Amino acid sequence: MKPNDQLIIQKLRKRDESGLKQMFDSYYTPMCICAYNYLDNFDQAEDLVQEIFIGFWENQRINHLTSSLKSYLFTSVRNNALQRVKKSNQFKIIEIDDDFDMLEENCMDPEELETKKQIVYNEIENLPEQCRKVFELIVFDNYKYKEVAVDLNISVNTVKTYFSRSLKHLRTSVGLSIIYVLFGS
Repeated sequence: MKPNDQLIIQKLRKRDESGLKQMFDSYYTPMCICAYNYLDNFDQAEDLVQEIFIGFWENQRINHLTSSLKSYLFTSVRNNALQRVKKSNQFKIIEIDDDFDMLEENCMDPEELETKKQIVYNEIENLPEQCRKVFELIVFDNYKYKEVAVDLNISVNTVKTYFSRSLKHLRTSVGLSIIYVLFGS
């Protein structure tokens, strides 16, 4: 468990809202990317992740936490996304369970990790310029959509579109492992 996660858990157990904000800041984007891989719609992915955070806080799920915070959150994303796909009768075959297990257990050797990182970073470099800028600001600099919009002088909807396109391209080219490479360990 990350030291930051331990601090977050302590704050959440004390019902300190700053713990919720830290958890949100640390996990929101990677959870959205994970949900997007199941739902294929970034707005739905964001809604699902926000619902998980709200339910986690309101139902004090921290008191029932038996695994790592990261593992709990990503398992929640997977389970809720699969339920949503089932309910909407949009059945599709998704071969990401192996990648998810790898992500959850952090069992990649350093050499393989470096290879995957290089592949991911090369794919990021190959994104169209605006998509790449938006992706880098959101993922690497933790900008919010509104901040990116102001910084690049574009609308928030355009930011969401570029980010969604970036994720779609990266998912197609490198798969779910992007979450592990960028946000794991």
